[in-house]
Amino acid sequence: SSLLLVVDALDEALYASGAHTVVSLLHTFRRRFPEWIKLLATSRRDPRVLKKLVNPLRTAFDKMVNDPAYKAESKKKGLRVISSTGQQIQKVVNDGIKNADPKVVAQAAKIIFGK
Repeated sequence: SSLLLVVDALDEALYASGAHTVVSLLHTFRRRFPEWIKLLATSRRDPRVLKKLVNPLRTAFDKMVNDPAYKAESKKKGLRVISSTGQQIQKVVNDGIKNADPKVVAQAAKIIFGK
């Protein structure tokens, strides 16, 4: 069995006071996570987050979606796993935003950011 750990808004965690942030802790301890912990993290395109975490997280994601045990567990739960790389998913998202109707993007921004 697996545990999916979801961490949202890593870029916002960079501004937390104290010696360590979520970003620095994930960067330091990501290799110590047991195999059964899967990590899904989101962030705006902050260069500090990208530098520390994008490649390791993409590698971990790619490994997860191709893991036979993960696929079997997902199938048991009635979930479909689409084997894509983190880079492919980022391209789909970027292309979708780039090609979206500006009115739709403005409405989404209003809903998400309250602006």
